[in-house]
Amino acid sequence: MMAIKEFRDRQVRIFAAGLNEPCIPAPLRCAAGCGPLPTHSLGRAHLAFPFGRRAPRSGKRVFAAMLASEILQNFLTRMANAVVAGRFDIYSAGVQLPFTILTSAASLSVTTLEDLEEGFDEFTEMVLSRGVTKIVQTVKVATFESNDRIVGIHQTKLMDGSRLVLPDYYSKMWITNFDGVWKATKTHNTTKDTRWPILLTRLETEPWPPEEL
Repeated sequence: MMAIKEFRDRQVRIFAAGLNEPCIPAPLRCAAGCGPLPTHSLGRAHLAFPFGRRAPRSGKRVFAAMLASEILQNFLTRMANAVVAGRFDIYSAGVQLPFTILTSAASLSVTTLEDLEEGFDEFTEMVLSRGVTKIVQTVKVATFESNDRIVGIHQTKLMDGSRLVLPDYYSKMWITNFDGVWKATKTHNTTKDTRWPILLTRLETEPWPPEEL
Protein backbone atom coordinates (compact mmCIF):
# COMPACT_ATOMS: atom_id res chain seq x y z
CA MET A 1 0.00 0.00 0.00
CA MET A 2 1.38 3.39 -0.99
CA ALA A 3 2.06 5.76 1.91
CA ILE A 4 -0.09 8.86 1.92
CA LYS A 5 2.89 11.26 1.64
CA GLU A 6 4.33 9.32 -1.30
CA PHE A 7 0.94 9.27 -2.99
CA ARG A 8 0.41 12.99 -2.39
CA ASP A 9 3.86 13.89 -3.76
CA ARG A 10 3.26 11.75 -6.84
CA GLN A 11 -0.12 13.37 -7.51
CA VAL A 12 1.28 16.89 -7.10
CA ARG A 13 4.02 16.09 -9.64
CA ILE A 14 1.46 14.72 -12.09
CA PHE A 15 -0.78 17.74 -11.53
CA ALA A 16 2.04 20.27 -11.96
CA ALA A 17 3.18 18.65 -15.20
CA GLY A 18 -0.36 18.82 -16.51
CA LEU A 19 -0.54 22.56 -16.09
CA ASN A 20 1.71 22.99 -19.12
CA GLU A 21 0.82 20.02 -21.29
CA PRO A 22 -1.91 17.41 -21.63
CA CYS A 23 -1.77 14.96 -18.77
CA ILE A 24 -2.48 11.22 -18.94
CA PRO A 25 -2.52 10.08 -15.31
CA ALA A 26 -1.21 6.60 -14.52
CA PRO A 27 -3.84 4.05 -13.41
CA LEU A 28 -4.26 4.27 -9.66
CA ARG A 29 -6.11 2.12 -7.18
CA CYS A 30 -7.95 3.16 -4.04
CA ALA A 31 -5.78 3.11 -0.92
CA ALA A 32 -8.70 1.49 0.92
CA GLY A 33 -9.13 -1.26 -1.71
CA CYS A 34 -12.28 0.24 -3.17
CA GLY A 35 -11.38 -0.01 -6.85
CA PRO A 36 -10.21 2.56 -9.44
CA LEU A 37 -9.81 6.15 -8.34
CA PRO A 38 -12.10 8.93 -9.55
CA THR A 39 -10.24 11.73 -11.29
CA HIS A 40 -11.10 15.40 -11.38
CA SER A 41 -10.14 17.86 -14.09
CA LEU A 42 -8.38 21.10 -13.13
CA GLY A 43 -7.71 22.97 -16.36
CA ARG A 44 -5.56 20.67 -18.50
CA ALA A 45 -4.36 18.76 -15.46
CA HIS A 46 -6.12 15.92 -13.68
CA LEU A 47 -5.89 14.81 -10.10
CA ALA A 48 -7.08 11.62 -8.51
CA PHE A 49 -8.14 11.28 -4.92
CA PRO A 50 -6.61 8.30 -3.07
CA PHE A 51 -9.93 6.75 -2.10
CA GLY A 52 -12.72 5.12 -4.07
CA ARG A 53 -16.38 6.06 -3.74
CA ARG A 54 -16.93 3.50 -0.95
CA ALA A 55 -13.96 4.67 1.12
CA PRO A 56 -14.64 6.66 4.33
CA ARG A 57 -15.51 10.29 3.67
CA SER A 58 -13.12 11.42 6.39
CA GLY A 59 -10.18 10.02 4.42
CA LYS A 60 -11.28 11.80 1.25
CA ARG A 61 -11.61 15.11 3.09
CA VAL A 62 -8.17 14.78 4.68
CA PHE A 63 -6.42 14.12 1.38
CA ALA A 64 -8.30 16.87 -0.49
CA ALA A 65 -7.31 19.36 2.24
CA MET A 66 -3.66 18.26 1.98
CA LEU A 67 -3.62 18.75 -1.79
CA ALA A 68 -5.44 22.09 -1.56
CA SER A 69 -2.90 23.29 1.02
CA GLU A 70 0.01 22.23 -1.19
CA ILE A 71 -1.35 24.03 -4.27
CA LEU A 72 -2.15 27.18 -2.31
CA GLN A 73 1.24 27.16 -0.57
CA ASN A 74 3.10 26.91 -3.88
CA PHE A 75 0.98 29.76 -5.26
CA LEU A 76 1.61 32.03 -2.25
CA THR A 77 5.37 31.37 -2.25
CA ARG A 78 5.62 32.27 -5.94
CA MET A 79 3.63 35.49 -5.43
CA ALA A 80 5.62 36.53 -2.33
CA ASN A 81 8.92 35.95 -4.13
CA ALA A 82 7.65 38.05 -7.05
CA VAL A 83 6.97 40.98 -4.71
CA VAL A 84 10.44 40.90 -3.12
CA ALA A 85 12.07 40.56 -6.57
CA GLY A 86 9.91 43.32 -8.09
CA ARG A 87 8.61 40.93 -10.77
CA PHE A 88 5.24 42.37 -11.73
CA ASP A 89 5.06 40.04 -14.72
CA ILE A 90 4.98 37.02 -12.41
CA TYR A 91 2.68 38.69 -9.89
CA SER A 92 0.13 39.89 -12.46
CA ALA A 93 -0.02 36.43 -14.02
CA GLY A 94 -1.35 35.19 -10.69
CA VAL A 95 -4.19 37.71 -10.33
CA GLN A 96 -7.56 37.60 -12.08
CA LEU A 97 -9.20 40.99 -12.59
CA PRO A 98 -11.39 42.33 -11.14
CA PHE A 99 -9.63 41.41 -7.89
CA THR A 100 -11.61 41.88 -4.68
CA ILE A 101 -9.84 42.90 -1.46
CA LEU A 102 -11.59 42.94 1.91
CA THR A 103 -9.88 44.39 4.98
CA SER A 104 -11.09 45.01 8.51
CA ALA A 105 -12.02 48.54 7.43
CA ALA A 106 -12.93 48.48 3.73
CA SER A 107 -14.06 46.60 0.64
CA LEU A 108 -11.86 47.34 -2.38
CA SER A 109 -11.77 46.27 -6.02
CA VAL A 110 -8.84 46.39 -8.44
CA THR A 111 -10.26 46.45 -11.96
CA THR A 112 -7.41 47.43 -14.30
CA LEU A 113 -3.89 46.19 -14.93
CA GLU A 114 -2.63 49.76 -14.45
CA ASP A 115 -4.15 49.97 -10.96
CA LEU A 116 -2.75 46.54 -10.10
CA GLU A 117 0.74 47.58 -11.20
CA GLU A 118 0.57 50.88 -9.31
CA GLY A 119 -0.40 49.05 -6.14
CA PHE A 120 2.29 46.42 -6.68
CA ASP A 121 4.98 49.09 -7.13
CA GLU A 122 3.94 51.01 -4.01
CA PHE A 123 3.69 47.87 -1.87
CA THR A 124 7.06 46.59 -3.09
CA GLU A 125 8.68 49.95 -2.39
CA MET A 126 7.14 49.98 1.11
CA VAL A 127 8.37 46.52 2.14
CA LEU A 128 11.86 47.03 0.69
CA SER A 129 12.20 50.45 2.36
CA ARG A 130 11.54 48.75 5.70
CA GLY A 131 14.35 46.27 5.08
CA VAL A 132 12.18 43.28 4.25
CA THR A 133 14.26 40.59 2.58
CA LYS A 134 11.69 37.79 2.60
CA ILE A 135 7.93 37.42 2.80
CA VAL A 136 6.95 34.19 4.50
CA GLN A 137 3.38 33.12 3.87
CA THR A 138 2.23 29.91 5.55
CA VAL A 139 -1.02 28.12 4.78
CA LYS A 140 -2.92 27.26 7.95
CA VAL A 141 -5.94 25.59 6.37
CA ALA A 142 -7.25 25.12 2.83
CA THR A 143 -9.98 23.25 1.01
CA PHE A 144 -11.46 22.76 -2.46
CA GLU A 145 -14.72 24.69 -2.87
CA SER A 146 -15.01 23.01 -6.28
CA ASN A 147 -12.71 21.17 -8.69
CA ASP A 148 -11.17 24.44 -9.87
CA ARG A 149 -11.47 26.65 -6.80
CA ILE A 150 -9.54 26.65 -3.52
CA VAL A 151 -10.07 28.78 -0.43
CA GLY A 152 -7.62 28.91 2.44
CA ILE A 153 -6.28 30.98 5.32
CA HIS A 154 -2.60 31.87 5.54
CA GLN A 155 -0.28 33.81 7.84
CA THR A 156 2.06 36.49 6.49
CA LYS A 157 5.38 37.42 8.11
CA LEU A 158 7.54 40.22 6.67
CA MET A 159 11.11 39.28 7.57
CA ASP A 160 14.59 40.81 7.56
CA GLY A 161 16.61 37.65 7.98
CA SER A 162 15.25 36.18 11.22
CA ARG A 163 13.78 39.50 12.44
CA LEU A 164 10.06 40.17 12.13
CA VAL A 165 9.77 43.64 10.58
CA LEU A 166 6.03 44.21 11.11
CA PRO A 167 3.35 42.38 13.10
CA ASP A 168 2.21 39.24 11.31
CA TYR A 169 -1.32 39.09 9.94
CA TYR A 170 -3.73 36.59 8.41
CA SER A 171 -5.54 36.48 5.10
CA LYS A 172 -8.27 34.35 3.59
CA MET A 173 -7.66 33.85 -0.13
CA TRP A 174 -9.65 32.39 -2.98
CA ILE A 175 -7.75 31.07 -6.01
CA THR A 176 -9.31 29.69 -9.18
CA ASN A 177 -7.86 27.60 -11.99
CA PHE A 178 -8.18 29.35 -15.37
CA ASP A 179 -7.08 27.08 -18.24
CA GLY A 180 -4.44 25.44 -16.08
CA VAL A 181 -3.24 28.60 -14.31
CA TRP A 182 -4.08 29.32 -10.66
CA LYS A 183 -5.05 32.96 -10.06
CA ALA A 184 -6.20 34.90 -7.02
CA THR A 185 -9.73 36.29 -7.36
CA LYS A 186 -10.42 37.53 -3.83
CA THR A 187 -8.65 38.07 -0.52
CA HIS A 188 -9.82 39.06 2.96
CA ASN A 189 -7.14 40.11 5.44
CA THR A 190 -7.00 41.32 9.01
CA THR A 191 -5.25 44.60 8.21
CA LYS A 192 -7.11 47.87 8.76
CA ASP A 193 -6.08 49.58 5.52
CA THR A 194 -8.79 51.48 3.67
CA ARG A 195 -7.17 51.90 0.24
CA TRP A 196 -5.27 50.08 -2.50
CA PRO A 197 -2.44 49.39 -2.28
CA ILE A 198 -2.45 47.76 1.13
CA LEU A 199 0.50 49.50 2.83
CA LEU A 200 0.19 47.78 6.23
CA THR A 201 0.14 51.08 8.13
CA ARG A 202 -2.37 49.90 10.74
CA LEU A 203 -1.31 46.42 11.80
CA GLU A 204 -1.98 44.76 15.13
CA THR A 205 -0.84 41.29 16.19
CA GLU A 206 -3.67 38.83 15.57
CA PRO A 207 -4.23 35.55 17.44
CA TRP A 208 -4.77 32.25 15.64
CA PRO A 209 -7.36 31.44 14.53
CA PRO A 210 -8.42 34.97 13.59
CA GLU A 211 -11.99 35.56 14.66
CA GLU A 212 -12.64 37.84 11.67
CA LEU A 213 -11.96 35.13 9.07
